[in-house]
Amino acid sequence: MNHMKTDRLYLHVPELSELDYRRKLMADPGTMSYNKGYDLNFSGYDPDTGCIAFPQEEWAQWYEWWTGHEPERFYAYVMRCKDNMPVGEVCLHHHGNDPFHEMGIVIEACHRGRGYGLAALKLLMSHAFDDMHVKEVHNSFEESRRAAMAIHQRCGFAICGSDRGITQMACTKEGYLNSRVKMMERKELSTEDIPEVLELYRTNPQYFVHCPPEPDENSVSGDMTVKPEGIGIIKHLYGWYEDGRLCALMDLLENYPETGKAWIGLFMVHSEFQHKGMGRILIKLMCEGLSKDKNEIRLGVMETNTPAFHFWQACGFEKYGSREGIILMRKTLNKEKDR
Repeated sequence: MNHMKTDRLYLHVPELSELDYRRKLMADPGTMSYNKGYDLNFSGYDPDTGCIAFPQEEWAQWYEWWTGHEPERFYAYVMRCKDNMPVGEVCLHHHGNDPFHEMGIVIEACHRGRGYGLAALKLLMSHAFDDMHVKEVHNSFEESRRAAMAIHQRCGFAICGSDRGITQMACTKEGYLNSRVKMMERKELSTEDIPEVLELYRTNPQYFVHCPPEPDENSVSGDMTVKPEGIGIIKHLYGWYEDGRLCALMDLLENYPETGKAWIGLFMVHSEFQHKGMGRILIKLMCEGLSKDKNEIRLGVMETNTPAFHFWQACGFEKYGSREGIILMRKTLNKEKDR
């Protein structure tokens, strides 16, 4: 069973017969050194090395407890795409009436320093919030483990407490999405990007039911170049990339329909990234950026495209008119500029 995948890693729920890797992981002093020196009262723990014995006779009971019980619990290997080899493990589990899930992540010592920790954490948070629909995820660290805490902060975790040298961190879906979008690369798209843009367009066939014709390279080229006439109008076609993949784009006009305002001609998210809250976060961050020198942003929605109308309402846009089958919407960005 495989879950979310990037170009480098993916999560794989192992079969019972595949648990020997976990045994080796738990028995590696270099990997488990973070775990040494504690007064832990359970069988198989070595306080001198941090290692935990995982004999084969315990595998079946452990496997029964950890697998097949989502959203209560989740366990997976972190797998490397290029050779389908495991490089670590991740887990999530819920305790009693706590309104959150605890998590764990271990990258094998010989694979550290390659960015696998951050990539695996992103995969785990995506599965937690998008698939398991958990409310909040917690993890805790010794205060000396600053590198681990920094990786978690990059994924949207924030410090929520500290007790006897242990720092508690928490992540909500909102925090995760904000951090995920901020880690994306945004760039101005050009004609060299037409194939990628066309691929994204084709993941949204319903849009072109409301706004025909179906896309092709010529229509993408037109979207990149056509703009209204007028002095001071600046056109952008922004693309957001995650792990080298185009996942969203926006056609934006500055100083249109007048100076100090902006117009969104098109905003589209790749179908694989929809219904996760990512589009709403992208719009929120774009509005925050535009508010520095724009007082309003406008757009038009086809009257037949009810889902799009509701999306823009959820983003804070309001209807102010209609024209030729198009609902006109706007959002005030900076009221100080209206004075």
